[in-house]
Amino acid sequence: MCIRGSNNTLRNNTILGSTKYNFDASIIQDIDTSNKINGKPIRYLVNEKDHDSSFDVGYLGIVNSRNITVRDLTLTTNLEGILLDHSSDSKIENVTVLNCESGLALKSSSNNTVTNNNASNNSCGICLGGSSSKNTVGNNNCLYNSRGIVLSASSCNIITNNICNSNNYGIALFSSSNNKIYLNNFINNTDNFYPSTSSNIWNSTLKISYTYKGNTYTNYMGNYWSDYSGNDTNDDGIGDIPYDIDSDQDNCPLIQSWENYIVPAPSFFDTGAGTYSSIMGTHKGEIRPLPNISVSKLYTCPCAGTGVSIRGQDLQRGTTRLYLL
Repeated sequence: MCIRGSNNTLRNNTILGSTKYNFDASIIQDIDTSNKINGKPIRYLVNEKDHDSSFDVGYLGIVNSRNITVRDLTLTTNLEGILLDHSSDSKIENVTVLNCESGLALKSSSNNTVTNNNASNNSCGICLGGSSSKNTVGNNNCLYNSRGIVLSASSCNIITNNICNSNNYGIALFSSSNNKIYLNNFINNTDNFYPSTSSNIWNSTLKISYTYKGNTYTNYMGNYWSDYSGNDTNDDGIGDIPYDIDSDQDNCPLIQSWENYIVPAPSFFDTGAGTYSSIMGTHKGEIRPLPNISVSKLYTCPCAGTGVSIRGQDLQRGTTRLYLL
């Protein structure tokens, strides 16, 4: 079932036993959970915000919404496994998508994170299109898809720490520029890349300190390409010659997959837009971070019922403290 146009109303429909793409919709529609796919509800969120959408669903669409968290789902046999359309500041994590046209599809969406997901046997594993920008796609597995990761007319995204293995194309780019693509594995794909009419950055833009074979180095870091044929004469884990990507180059290709490089965690802590530095429940004891964390700025959230405690002082709504350590 494909819903086209806008402002359609869908009620009390049942889809059973379809073997090819159960459902598809986009833009503004009125679709409620009375609609079912193999007994599971279709959930279509429009104009929502600050919502945790960890539901067992047959289809999930998120449209014109912000700060939506989606996690721990398995979705199969839809045109999109999960649709994020004209939405921002949201998270998709720990989701498995199988046998879809587009496993995880972002359309005209920005400032979202797509992390720790598995996309297999789809036409496209993870797809960013329609001027999607400033999204982070990290730590995902894209296996046995026609195309592992696709960027179409999308710019200024960060693609890092993903594994694209045994796809027809590991990564494909169409009219997409200024994306940062580094510390990914492109392994045993029929073609590791398809960079049509695109110009992108294929290594880190800052030098990174890392440990490789027991030694520590500082260098720019690119991606691992299973068909790279260059040497590494100084044995620092970075290839001596660039990996050619049509008119682009990965100037710092990795000799081994990125898991073989120990890279320290970032030196900052950011819970992200729309999130709170809080943990639900009652906690007693002492938290000792390792290593020590130096805090120069503290932002509190102006939301009813929130607050934090630092050094025995309670910070309630509308208050702020700044500590220089």
